[in-house]
Amino acid sequence: MELLRAMMLAAAAAIAVITAAAPAADSTTRSAHAEGSTAMYWSQERVGEVDSAGHVVCDAYGGAFVVTNRKGTWLNVNAATSGLLGFARRSASGQWIVFSVPGRRVGSVQRRNGRRWDVFKGSRRSGYVVGPAGPAAGAALLLAC
Repeated sequence: MELLRAMMLAAAAAIAVITAAAPAADSTTRSAHAEGSTAMYWSQERVGEVDSAGHVVCDAYGGAFVVTNRKGTWLNVNAATSGLLGFARRSASGQWIVFSVPGRRVGSVQRRNGRRWDVFKGSRRSGYVVGPAGPAAGAALLLAC
């Protein structure tokens, strides 16, 4: 009986870890699964992308991933080895504010049109992202690349 209980607890813990590591299914993530990756540009140079599973691939840094909540009101940018890099929250329709880990505002991501989002570091436009997962890619561009 104890062995069965221990096996059930281990299975539940494994499911909880897998569920926590997987990106949640919000509208941004669902559309990313359907349409592919989102390209990230710093100035006019392509520096990386966020794939449909939320994995961040940058020229300067690899091993980050983005997790979004189900409502689509916040997202976390996590490093594969060191934990949370920062987070973003939706402040208005088409506008996200990006914060670093101590809670300092790093910049913002604003929708320009259907597939393009402008990325602002402070108040200056520093880059842009093109694709279905605009807020996730914009936050990753500011925090991980």
